[in-house]
Amino acid sequence: MVFAERLCVMMTTMDVRSLPPAMVRSGRVELWLETRLPDEDARKEILSARISTLHEPFASANIGVLAEASRGLTGADLKGIVEDGKLLFAHDKAAGEAPRHIEEYFLEAIATLRTNRRNYRKPKPASLIETFKIGFGAEEDATLTER
Repeated sequence: MVFAERLCVMMTTMDVRSLPPAMVRSGRVELWLETRLPDEDARKEILSARISTLHEPFASANIGVLAEASRGLTGADLKGIVEDGKLLFAHDKAAGEAPRHIEEYFLEAIATLRTNRRNYRKPKPASLIETFKIGFGAEEDATLTER
């Protein structure tokens, strides 16, 4: 039998404090890589790269305003903001509404993202945590059980 001489375990977490202390004890982790949220200049670059390839009126958006408003967002969030802003603009156009300033579409997308994050962080009611036991080995009446 041949065994591997080395083993590489990779872990990811949004918050190191969420890991059990035994896993992060001294000597257990050989290399730590930390990524941080983009600063304002990085957000400007990301938004500029995403928006500059678009046609008017998107290409004329004020990147500085958007970068300032998007503090605390990731690069993936910024990509989503651009896509959502385009969809909001398309919705207004399809509905025959007068177009707003182009930045307003992106700012609305940012506000929606922040609202969704706040809502997802709220504790869920106990009724949403219950699960059905269904399938092989489940009780005959498929009763609800709490975790």
